Amino acid sequence: MNELRENHAVIKQALGANIRARREALGLGALQFSQMVSVNRYSLRQIEAGTANPTIETLLAIADGLSLSLPDLLEGNF
Repeated sequence: MNELRENHAVIKQALGANIRARREALGLGALQFSQMVSVNRYSLRQIEAGTANPTIETLLAIADGLSLSLPDLLEGNF
């Protein structure tokens, strides 16, 4: 069970890093982007840090705001 939790943590951290990298590459600040995708700024900060468990709806909104498909966002294909 601990191995599964560790894998989840690695995935969440990688996802958060992908979101931050793409957002910054697009020249979007965290506040601007959070307002653009209707995600609370604090929640976005947690997602980017890899400490949150975002819903699919939130991930879809973020991916759309970054002009990516969800699979591309998850895999870092941008």
